[in-house]
Parts: sequence; C-alpha cells; structure tokens
Amino acid sequence: MSYYRAPNGAPILFDNDDQPVRLMWHWEVCPSCEGSGTEDVWGTNGVTSDKWAEWTEGDDDFVTDYLAGHYSKPCAECEGRRVVGMPDEDDPRYDEWVAEMRAEGEWEAEARAEMRYMYGPEY
Repeated sequence: MSYYRAPNGAPILFDNDDQPVRLMWHWEVCPSCEGSGTEDVWGTNGVTSDKWAEWTEGDDDFVTDYLAGHYSKPCAECEGRRVVGMPDEDDPRYDEWVAEMRAEGEWEAEARAEMRYMYGPEY
C-alpha cells in the first residue's frame, strides 16, 4: 500500500497493484498551519527576537511588510487551502491508512538518522 493526496486534498491509498483505493474522508483544519494557509519563509520557528531586533532597527517598512504577510508562503501540507482531507475512522480501510502513515514516518525518521550519521547533526 502507498499513500497519496489528490489535487483536491482527498487522501487516496494505492494497493500493491498500484490501483487506487478511495477512502471516505472529510475536511479538517490543517494541522501544520492551523488554518492560516500560510507559513513563514523562515520555517516553523519563525524569527528569533535577536534577528527581529536586528532586522527591524530603523526599518518600519520591514515590520509592516512582515506583519502583512509579505514574507509568508503557502503551507506545504494544505497548499494554501487551510484544510486537508482526512480519512474517516469509520472507513473499513482506515487501519490500512494509519499503518501506511506510521510506516512512512518510521522510514523518514530512519532516513534522517542516517543522514545525520553521515553528514553530522546539522543535517
């Protein structure tokens, strides 16, 4: 099984023969951007207070632009829609979806650990 999110945000599972298995689903507020549809260009950590002081010193235009969202980009998870399609827990294939997400997360964690081992903790 593999997982894919359709262009409209609907979750789709693919069986081992690469045939789509559609799940019952519903919309939920995006957990990554919490429904704003955007994220900071500096990542989820935002800007440190030291950097903010350095960048805003005497630059009111930067503050105005930052607060107006000029330094934001569409959320990577919901692509700016503010919501994501999530499978219904009542769907009989829901457990397969959960298992696939867990396996994918474990694989990604293992890959990150290997990269940190090879290239150091900065990676």
